[in-house]
Amino acid sequence: MAVPVPDEAPVPAPQARPRAVSRARRAPERAAPPPRSNVKLIAGLVALIVALVGAGAFALWRSATAPAEWREFASPKGGFRVELPAAPRTDIARLIDMPPDPNTVAEGTAFRGTAYAVMWTDFPDGRNGAGDDAILSGAINGLRQEFGAGAVEGVRYLEADGFAAREAAVNVPGEGRAVFRVVVTDARLFVLAVAPSDQNGADAQRFLDSFRVTDPALIASREHRLARARESRERAERAEAHRRKAEEELRLAREEHQRKLEAAEAAKRAEFERKRQAAEADAARFCARQPELSPPDPTKLPGLVAYLSFDKLDGDTVPIWPKGTGHLPKEVSSAPGVRGGALYFGMNSDGAVTVPVATLSAGFMKGPSTVTGWAKARGEYGANLIELSSANGPRHRLALARTHQQTVRALAQVDTGFVREEFRKEPTGRLTEECPNDEKWHHLALVRGGRDERRAVLYLDGEPVAAYAFTAGNSRPTKLHLGALTRVEGAPGWSVQFADRFPELPISAVDEICAFDRALTEHEVRFLAGKGPAPIGGAPTERLVEGPRVVPNAGVAFDPERKTVWVVTAVNGYWADRKETWNEKKVPALLVRYSYPEFKETGRWVLSDAAPGKKGLDPIGGPPVLAAAQNRLYVPLNFTSHNSTNLQAREYVGSYFLYDLARLPKWEAGDSPVELAPVAQIGNTGFRPQTAGGFASPDGDWFYYVSATATAVQRCGGTLNGVTGSVASISRGTLAPEVWRSADGKVLRALGSDGATGLRVFEIDVQNGALLGRREVFGDKSVQAQYFTGLTVHPDGRVFVCDGGGLLETVYANGTATKRYRPFEPSAFLNVSTDGRYMFAAQANTAKNRLFVLDARANPERLDELASIEETPERRIGGPFWVSPDGTCVVFRSGQVVRLEPVPLPKP
Repeated sequence: MAVPVPDEAPVPAPQARPRAVSRARRAPERAAPPPRSNVKLIAGLVALIVALVGAGAFALWRSATAPAEWREFASPKGGFRVELPAAPRTDIARLIDMPPDPNTVAEGTAFRGTAYAVMWTDFPDGRNGAGDDAILSGAINGLRQEFGAGAVEGVRYLEADGFAAREAAVNVPGEGRAVFRVVVTDARLFVLAVAPSDQNGADAQRFLDSFRVTDPALIASREHRLARARESRERAERAEAHRRKAEEELRLAREEHQRKLEAAEAAKRAEFERKRQAAEADAARFCARQPELSPPDPTKLPGLVAYLSFDKLDGDTVPIWPKGTGHLPKEVSSAPGVRGGALYFGMNSDGAVTVPVATLSAGFMKGPSTVTGWAKARGEYGANLIELSSANGPRHRLALARTHQQTVRALAQVDTGFVREEFRKEPTGRLTEECPNDEKWHHLALVRGGRDERRAVLYLDGEPVAAYAFTAGNSRPTKLHLGALTRVEGAPGWSVQFADRFPELPISAVDEICAFDRALTEHEVRFLAGKGPAPIGGAPTERLVEGPRVVPNAGVAFDPERKTVWVVTAVNGYWADRKETWNEKKVPALLVRYSYPEFKETGRWVLSDAAPGKKGLDPIGGPPVLAAAQNRLYVPLNFTSHNSTNLQAREYVGSYFLYDLARLPKWEAGDSPVELAPVAQIGNTGFRPQTAGGFASPDGDWFYYVSATATAVQRCGGTLNGVTGSVASISRGTLAPEVWRSADGKVLRALGSDGATGLRVFEIDVQNGALLGRREVFGDKSVQAQYFTGLTVHPDGRVFVCDGGGLLETVYANGTATKRYRPFEPSAFLNVSTDGRYMFAAQANTAKNRLFVLDARANPERLDELASIEETPERRIGGPFWVSPDGTCVVFRSGQVVRLEPVPLPKP
């Protein structure tokens, strides 16, 4: 039979043993005892129990009738005591037919045909982790397997003298009923047996219940177990007490939490009421009239095709001047505006002011147009002034919007999806500019067309703030909205969550929405914004006209005192327009002299980069720098260039050479050019001449230029005797080629960027070349001193940068730079006349280049365009150019000369 034991000690089935029979039929030999392992020990004990149940000797005793004489029997070796109904017998093992086993002892007696026996054995190798339940369950399960589950009954779990015990009765057909009690201690196993027990039940119970352990070691282990049990019970009791306490504390906490919730709810209601009152007060302030506003009547300007004043709301409609009506959305109201009433939107406003598309002319989208209006908003909201859309999406939009960073912006869109990427335009084809977050009225205007029909300009409070070029679409508009509530811009699906909203209170407003079928001028926009007087018409006072031509060149230097213009040529004697020059045969550059201002040729010399009598390279020329007081010319030679060097490109890296103009070889008209050798080479490192080139100090002692790496300003001695002096370097950043001195001559300035921010002015001490500091020009990182960035410096220190959409100007006040934006056609090259009166800007590499002249005098109001001239096949303008000190002559690299002249007065 197999006896189950714990998982960590599986017990194999014991060896099969024949059932016990009567002495007359018992076989003379017995099976050998099993091995003495702790697992097989259990199986052996079960075998002993089975043998005891099957002992045939019990039948011989059933005739005994002597009365019971109960006595206490103490086993000195077994370490137990028990009450027996008769004197103990030494042959009890034989009587119960127990197999011989030197490690198992049986003690007890027989009375009235019943054996009262105590079998015990020690665990020879310890229990090896087998628990009490495993040993006891193994014994009972062994009986079930041997005699069948139905033969084993009355199984009880109990304790015997404080030790774990298990009791069961076994019914053996034909032989009676036996009762067994198995007791487990830490080191010894006891099996108490009464067999058969069906006639002496009371005696059997007395025998079993009288069992006591007397072995001190076993008692000590029992006490240890009991102590651990007591500790376990005490822990359980403490845990239970803790649990009850925690439950009580939780109950009290819940009650306290409920009280707090009720108090918080009451406080919330009070706070909501307070916020409601505050919101109503804020709304009243938001709707209050702004006394500082005094905008004019827009109907006084020509070209007005639609005008909504919102002074009168007729139910769900609003009249449109000069004719027509618009349909109002829900949750709108009328309150004070910039002139009379305005349209205010609530949080639950369900749409826009819809207007028939026919209200605007068919050419509104394709030709010049202007949309203006006033808007203000609070919280996460904004306001659309116009949204003209088609089946392909928004086509025309002007709004005051709030971004997901909670900043307010003026926003404009024109022909979304058709906009050409420009420097000042966001990737989505929108013009934006920061707007004060003051919940006040702001005037917005979007001007499309004008002098350049492909240009759109955004105005904020009368000032131009952004512009870009675009390509008009062909889609026909299908919807026209004039006025609408908007929410957060810049993050799809994103919105701000406010704890207290009051849908009935106004959160956004629009007023004075105007649509013009022409491009308003800057003066007219300022007039509508209440920032300037009424526009006054007038003819321009100056014009640009085509002048004479000089040789195509690499640069020009003007010497008005000597009435001379110095021109330097380059590859093959000139700059080939749109011609590959990388593999071209290089020929020496020419120095050509012209009279000024007639531009008549008066001399030609071949520039050499070596001393007289020494063979030099075939130098490629660059823009010269004149030191007028000493009559010297610094010319950059031997520089490399792009493969596509042309009339509209900038040159790259080379070295400066000094020529003495007072010692020119004689040249007669019609003669071949005479060789002109330099008197010194300036600096031993490369440079970036670009269009402005270097800078010679008035006394001629020093020459300054930007290094080839564009990270340092070099200061070299510029004398006829060679190179002397020191070098001043700026350790980091990217510099533009412009280098100039302050008005007092003490500070040298260079323009560039340090990589972390936008443009800065680097100031260098003229005496020792030390870097004095960096002064911010434009903090925007997108404005950098890049190689092809159009920029120039005014003699008064103002800096101008062309960003593709217009002109940025810095104006210093108390040492701090402020930015002004001037919209005009994109240009890549800029120059300011030495007298500071004029700003010239020339386009490059476009379909039709143009030259502009603007008023560059310090004017806090505007930077007006004075005149412009376009390129023709015969008139080659665009790209790098040089301006005479008085601003009356402009010489382009192509050789084209353009003059600035006053417009003749009309004849009387």
